[in-house]
Amino acid sequence: MTIVYLVRHGQTVLSEKRQFCGRTDPDLSAGGAQNVRALASWLAGESLPVQVFTSPLLRARRTARLLEAAWPSPVVEPRLRESDFGDWEGLDGDTLQASDPAGFAAWMADPVGFRPPGGESVGELCERVAEFFQEALERFADQTIAAVCHGGPIRAMVLAGLGLPLECFWHFNPPWASVSRLEVRGPVRQLRYFGQRG
Repeated sequence: MTIVYLVRHGQTVLSEKRQFCGRTDPDLSAGGAQNVRALASWLAGESLPVQVFTSPLLRARRTARLLEAAWPSPVVEPRLRESDFGDWEGLDGDTLQASDPAGFAAWMADPVGFRPPGGESVGELCERVAEFFQEALERFADQTIAAVCHGGPIRAMVLAGLGLPLECFWHFNPPWASVSRLEVRGPVRQLRYFGQRG
């Protein structure tokens, strides 16, 4: 059996304000770091990964460093970065609806294929993340690995792992500073738990 832990980073100041934060690179907030430490304590009772991957963005790398109390040091994997929201970076939902109502409506109509101005679509995100995920499953068959990253890539790996269509992308919303566990036994894929916090 291959075990894949999917960890969402702790909160940042931008996430606490519910602002779009993709390529923007804030650090964890004090509360976010505290929640990650609690998660590290919880993870000490789980299987130990042979390899931990992390997004290159600071909030994920800091989360991975805080998890070193329970897990090995991480390797940076660029394909695990969060979706790029382009011109929408730093906006909250209300501001976006007011400043770009046509763009917001197009996004609601096609949440998988729509690309924010200067940004990346959900479909593009899922393509690069699924490529990483499949490579990792092949390289670490019957071992335990972990990915410390963001909500978007975690959703993408859950879909890839369970063979679900991209239209299910928004059905999954892992909390900050949480872990989800995928188990792979040949063709049998199972989401053992989702969004567990410390």
